[in-house]
Amino acid sequence: MVWGFVKKMLLANVLAHHVTDIFANYGQYSGVTALLGAFMYSVQIYADFSGYMDIMCGLCEIMGIRLTENFCRPYFSKSIAEYWRRWHISLGEWFKNYIYYPIGLSKWNRKLAKAARSKLGKRFGDTVPASVALVLVWLTTGLWHGASWAYIVWGLVNGLFIIASMWMEPVYDRLKKLCRIREDRWLWRAFQTVRTFVLVTFIKVLPEVGTLSQGLGLIGHIFTDHTLPTSLGSLLPYLAGSSARKIDFILAIGTTLLLFIVSLLQRKGSVRARFQKIPMPVKVLVLNVTVIILVVFGVEASWGEEAFLYAQF
Repeated sequence: MVWGFVKKMLLANVLAHHVTDIFANYGQYSGVTALLGAFMYSVQIYADFSGYMDIMCGLCEIMGIRLTENFCRPYFSKSIAEYWRRWHISLGEWFKNYIYYPIGLSKWNRKLAKAARSKLGKRFGDTVPASVALVLVWLTTGLWHGASWAYIVWGLVNGLFIIASMWMEPVYDRLKKLCRIREDRWLWRAFQTVRTFVLVTFIKVLPEVGTLSQGLGLIGHIFTDHTLPTSLGSLLPYLAGSSARKIDFILAIGTTLLLFIVSLLQRKGSVRARFQKIPMPVKVLVLNVTVIILVVFGVEASWGEEAFLYAQF
């Protein structure tokens, strides 16, 4: 629960001030500031949502209930399809079991696949049932998040990226062989991870700026405004208010680095299980210091904030 409050109060709530300001006034700021706002929003929503889940999982464990984990280091994914298998896992499982499989295995969809194989060939024909099911799954996902064009387009764009990746897989394999790219090289894996994070970020901001046109306007502003900020105040305008905001932002940067390190360590096993093995006095000291930091800095940073982002869904 403490780790969840750290994510929410020291990271998500601090970044929310900057993101709200940039998204509301992106036309007044440089493209670099708008891009930074988009990346901060990706970190904010992950810290907010996964922090909420950590708090709920901890609260339920106090009552003897063990919930399924809902996140598995999604920003370390190497493709958008993998990202959605790691993000909001319970919702993804529901859509897979109750929409994707019933549509993908339906008689009318198999007939469509048979007709597609005769017209387009076996390779493309075999992908038709999955493609049709994915379009409908992502249309439904967009509507679940909000009955607006911004969310509908957000859902369809995610679906189209996944379908295009599935269709283009043979081409990618040939290009990798031609360029002698090895899948096990860390540099290639790092490129895939960064590429996926950037793509997910640009898709993610579409419905979050406001309307669809405003979301597209922010993305367009990032690529068309080449003004370089000349000071920290012009790069992050919200920091110009007071020194307390700068301290909060430094804490947010530190928490982001800590979150990144913990995510790396989780690849080798449970960090929580290793934390349980350290001596009790050290555990008590770490937890007490963390709670003091939350009270001193987190409460002030969270003042006036709304509830968790996903409270509206």
